[in-house]
Amino acid sequence: MSLTENLKHHKFNYFIGFVVLLLFTSELSVLFVVAKNNQTIKELENKINNNHVELNANLKNSELAINSRIDIIDSAIQIDEKRRMLIKKIRTAITENAYTKLDVRTLTRIAVAVIDYSYTYNLSIARVLAIIKKESDFNPNAISKADAKGLGQLLDSTAEYIALKSGRIGLNVFNIENNVFMTCFYLAQMMNTFNNEFETAVGSYNAGPNTMKKHKAGLIELPEETKEYIPAVLEFEKIFKQYGLE
Repeated sequence: MSLTENLKHHKFNYFIGFVVLLLFTSELSVLFVVAKNNQTIKELENKINNNHVELNANLKNSELAINSRIDIIDSAIQIDEKRRMLIKKIRTAITENAYTKLDVRTLTRIAVAVIDYSYTYNLSIARVLAIIKKESDFNPNAISKADAKGLGQLLDSTAEYIALKSGRIGLNVFNIENNVFMTCFYLAQMMNTFNNEFETAVGSYNAGPNTMKKHKAGLIELPEETKEYIPAVLEFEKIFKQYGLE
């Protein structure tokens, strides 16, 4: 082989070697980029997974919060619905058992007051209605021959006593809410005085606690009015209970 051919041969080999080296270097670069991209993808996947977990946790917390609010709203709606149904029952019970003609607004005011104050003083709604039925036939402006006034037929002296005892000065016996409050307050006092014996408390509401104490001690007979009053109230109580009123 001549010198010229030998040089050409070596140049060719160098060229081939350079090309091989270049290809190897390029392959390494590609592998490095791929590896780097794989690492980046892995990091992105981890980040996405972490975000997914965090999102699920936030969604769960949000769902719990929403469910909690729904429960509160449902409870409020249920309570409101029960109250509406109770008012309706009381209005119906009064309308069907009273001779006094009352408009819906007055019936509703009586019903609401009876519900509120019977609950306040732990009294049966049917019993409070029975007392008012017997006393005034649900006439807010009723005045008796003895000058007892309003729904619960309260004497001025009794009304003054209740106002002082309750700390609510300036109560108006002809105001529906005020009178129902005083009626329930006084009936509750009679119940407490006579160990929650309703029949005795009813007699006391009519004749007065001192008269009832003397009667229970065997010292006196009950007035004829009270003897008629007690069974009448008990009968009205049974009637109002038939409307689902306790």
